[in-house]
Amino acid sequence: MLHIVVKSCIPFVGCPIVIISPQLISTDIGTSATFQAIVETYNNIALESRWLRQGSNTTETIDITNPRYLGSRNLPFPELVINDVTFEDQLSYELQVRIIGGWCLGNTVQLEVRGSTNID
Repeated sequence: MLHIVVKSCIPFVGCPIVIISPQLISTDIGTSATFQAIVETYNNIALESRWLRQGSNTTETIDITNPRYLGSRNLPFPELVINDVTFEDQLSYELQVRIIGGWCLGNTVQLEVRGSTNID
C-alpha cells in the first residue's frame, strides 16, 4: 500500500497538488534511482519547480545540471535521476513548486542505499 502525505503550502492559497513516486527507492550503491512527480494545478499557474535534498539538519537545492543529479523541472511531470548512488544520497527528497504567492511543497520521498564500503 502506497502512503502519500501531501503538505499544504499555507499561507499560500491555491497550491498545486504535488505527488512524487515512488515513496521509497531501495537500491544498490553505484546504481541509479529515479523519482517522478505529478503537479496538478487548479487556480494558480505553476511557474517553476526545484528538487530538494533533506538531511537531518540541512535542506539544499539539487543542481539538476550536474551529471550526478540529472532530471527535469518540466511541469507538470518533473523527474529526478540520481546517478551512481552513494551512501551520501541516502536522504529525503522533495519537489517545490512556485506559484505567484510563493513556494508549495509536495510529499517527501526516501532513498535507501544498500551495499558495503571497502576498507583496506
